[in-house]
Amino acid sequence: MRLDLTHNITHELKTPIAVANAANDALLDFGAANDAARRERYLTVIREQLAALGGMVQRILTMSVEERGEFTLRREELELLPLLEEIAARFRMKGRGRATIEVEAEGADLKVAADRFHLTHALENLVDNALKYSRDEVRIRLSARRVAKGIELRVADNGIGIDRMAQTHIFEKFYRVPTGDRHDVKGFGLGLYYVRL
Repeated sequence: MRLDLTHNITHELKTPIAVANAANDALLDFGAANDAARRERYLTVIREQLAALGGMVQRILTMSVEERGEFTLRREELELLPLLEEIAARFRMKGRGRATIEVEAEGADLKVAADRFHLTHALENLVDNALKYSRDEVRIRLSARRVAKGIELRVADNGIGIDRMAQTHIFEKFYRVPTGDRHDVKGFGLGLYYVRL
């Protein structure tokens, strides 16, 4: 299992590095930096790939910390509406026009005591999955509302859904939902495991 994981992680890390390097080469060696539109496009690609790398590394580090029993949360008071809006803005850019992402919060003053870093990454994992496992037209809704026991955060989408048999396993470490004939969905089964933590 560990050798398979190492192989998968190495493969997954190589892809964003290769894409970012290609975009960087286009800027430095092929004159793209002289064209404002192309420059912006390539810089956006580089930023997206660096963000993807950061997310992968963070999931691996979090898993490692959790296995050693050292997982801790640094709670602070967070305003949820601005947090959700920031996440939505990042993924609207990543979706490149094919994603409609709505934010709905029950009051602009809705607050929660949580770890900003981990809450943000947990929500980003869910939104990222909604983008990856979706049709051409993606509709995602991030919502926050008060419930009897506190605050409910929800990420809903119009994606392809998850087979009932797979639903009992999706939060297990290394588990990946079979994607049939879709071979463009990358990952190594840590995203939802991280969300569960």
